[in-house]
Amino acid sequence: MNEEKQLVVAKLLEQIGENAGKLSKSFREKHPEVSWKRFIKSRQHLVHVYEDVLMNTVWDTVTEQIPKLLTGIEVMIREVVDTAAKKE
Repeated sequence: MNEEKQLVVAKLLEQIGENAGKLSKSFREKHPEVSWKRFIKSRQHLVHVYEDVLMNTVWDTVTEQIPKLLTGIEVMIREVVDTAAKKE
């Protein structure tokens, strides 16, 4: 992956971590299938210690954690849809 793509991926991981940190603790606890703390810590590391970030670590996060995040989001969406359907 070239340097420009690496920077884009790192920035996206920063944003995921930033937004994960804004979720309530109770929400994160309700959805343990997502490694919220890992995303939050990755964001802190990317922002504050960027020069020491290994792109292999970023790539591992992308290939291992992003698929779990997407699966978790799909579960959350189904829960919202099911809840809405029950209210109708």
